Amino acid sequence: MVDTIVDQLYRCLSDNKNFVLSGGAGSGKTHTLKNIINLIYEHNPNAHIACITYTEVAAKEITDRCFTIDRQNKLWVSTIHSFLWENIKNYQKQLKKAIATLIQNHTISWTPKTEENNINIIIADKRIDYKNYRDLDNGIVWHDDILKISKYLFENYPLLIKIFCDRYDYIFIDEYQDTAEDVINIFMKIIKANYRTKIGFFGDSMQSIYSNGVGNLSAYVDNANLVEIQKPDNFRCSRSVIDLCNKIRIDGLTQEPAHRNLAGEIDNKVGKAMFVYSDNPIEYFESHELYHELFNRLGPDKTLYLTHRLIATKAKYKELFEAYETFYNKKGKDKLIGDSKDHMALHLQEIAHLVYLYTNKKYNEFIQKTDFKFQNHSSKVTLKDNMEQFASQNFSIGDAIIEMDRLQLLKLGDILLSDLELFEHIKNIPFEQVQNLYNVEHNIAPYSTQHGIKGAEFDDVLVILDNGKWNQYNFTKLFSDSPDPKTLKLFYVCVSRAMNNLVVYMQSPSADTLTKAAEWFDSDNVISI
Repeated sequence: MVDTIVDQLYRCLSDNKNFVLSGGAGSGKTHTLKNIINLIYEHNPNAHIACITYTEVAAKEITDRCFTIDRQNKLWVSTIHSFLWENIKNYQKQLKKAIATLIQNHTISWTPKTEENNINIIIADKRIDYKNYRDLDNGIVWHDDILKISKYLFENYPLLIKIFCDRYDYIFIDEYQDTAEDVINIFMKIIKANYRTKIGFFGDSMQSIYSNGVGNLSAYVDNANLVEIQKPDNFRCSRSVIDLCNKIRIDGLTQEPAHRNLAGEIDNKVGKAMFVYSDNPIEYFESHELYHELFNRLGPDKTLYLTHRLIATKAKYKELFEAYETFYNKKGKDKLIGDSKDHMALHLQEIAHLVYLYTNKKYNEFIQKTDFKFQNHSSKVTLKDNMEQFASQNFSIGDAIIEMDRLQLLKLGDILLSDLELFEHIKNIPFEQVQNLYNVEHNIAPYSTQHGIKGAEFDDVLVILDNGKWNQYNFTKLFSDSPDPKTLKLFYVCVSRAMNNLVVYMQSPSADTLTKAAEWFDSDNVISI
């Protein structure tokens, strides 16, 4: 039997209304998304649905649950970049105009490789294509460019919206809060134009921790462009953690335990939510008997830090972190390796991802990600030899980048042209440190930054509150009557990962902090060591 939330969503769509489903952490939003897709196809097997997710992992999960042979060419599930590219790639003349204009107004940076500096002439006979690297001289754009180009096209060619809507009956956007506002505005143009395509957003404004995301859709709900439907369930967290989450939410949504046993009874764990503090750093707590008592002497399933500064030594990428930090400090920027979106950092993570896929025998995904071109049957042997050759070497970062390009595993494109100064700064650092950073970013390591665990869940979680000298967040004011919203949301994401026990550790908290901690955690769960 379909749950009542799915019924509400379907009635909304049947009444030609657009919706936003708001649900907290652990509420099963993605499960509901799968259910509404399947329900639509039960009523209309010929419906054309586009489902946009934030990550490729989420896209694969939805595809596995919703895709069937009879829905081929009717259900499109992908990340936002792939979705946008699919809908603009055939408009080559307009694409070239967009690229030239965006270069001219400095929205897209470009350094010519030849004496010819007119991009219109250079790409006149090229086909614009989308790859995981940029080479504008040869018509290759990459993910950083797609959003900018799409924004330009949909603003300057209104007919694209109509063509867009003729293709899809429904468009669903998962994790809407992390979607760029420019992208959200594309979908809002559809709503305002009153086209037949219906839009559904799924997400949680309390989990909007990325600066480039729209954050919330309250303005559109207030203007009656969207119907908000709240999902109060929490299938993940223990009751103690749910109580804490409800106290720190600022959007009016109150979650309720929703996990049920075979008898249909609420079965969320009771768990613990504790605030532990001392005048000593985290290492003191890790050696304390209370730590071993709380975590059964094995330690927590996941230890969360705010920034890479605090775990770079433990995870063995300290040299790489410090190199990035000093480079950007000289530039007057507050930018760190794990949070930076420069081309070099993204390229290094893509190399590390290829190595991870290959060494873990995820060959299908590996083949999809590599730039290696298959010419004939022997190409597979060449690819294997090339990857084995790369994986067997202890490269520096500089050598790894060059070798990946030489072996045609991952093309370099314009990376060095755009980031030559940074390349010179980090090229001699062992590439192993990039792989160590990758393990932290992708939850392979036992500790993570608090940004790196969105969407994940763990039995026992330790959260370490330390700014790490990063001025984007303020944990001093977190425990106050008017906390910084960005910091509060990051804190919410952290604590809501715990399925059973949660411990928050802070060094030398103020009296005001302890007062608020007693309010949030209850005084019996605020412990000094």
